Amino acid sequence: MVTYNAGEETATVTLKPMAVGEVDITIKVMDNGGIENGGMDMTETTFKVAVVDNKMAVSATEFKNNLFVKLYPNPTKDIVQLDLGTNPANHVDIAVFTTTGEQIIHKQFNSGENVSFNMNNHVSGMYFVKVMVDGKQTVKKLILDRR
Repeated sequence: MVTYNAGEETATVTLKPMAVGEVDITIKVMDNGGIENGGMDMTETTFKVAVVDNKMAVSATEFKNNLFVKLYPNPTKDIVQLDLGTNPANHVDIAVFTTTGEQIIHKQFNSGENVSFNMNNHVSGMYFVKVMVDGKQTVKKLILDRR
């Protein structure tokens, strides 16, 4: 069962094991924003769940292939920082899109650089930030509040 509230950045997946064994779980998330101007319409992640003696364990090694990025502060007034966590970052590509799919910012960073961008020339509202790290990508929602 998936629990998600519209507008939230996270969802909860509840699993009820029926038997002992392993299974690959794939979660696909789609939006209705289209793919014009480099936008993404879908992203997916796969991980392994093992049930042993009625206890579940998620394989941590499965998550190493996924990209986890945190934008902060969010909401922001201007400067946005990216925390790439433990992701290796030889090359980072950032693209910011309006809700209509117009790309307003595109920046590239190399290993060791501070990954950030400035939203001070844009109007308050919701934006989408596409982050690519060494070929892996994710899309994050960003709120700009200039008040």
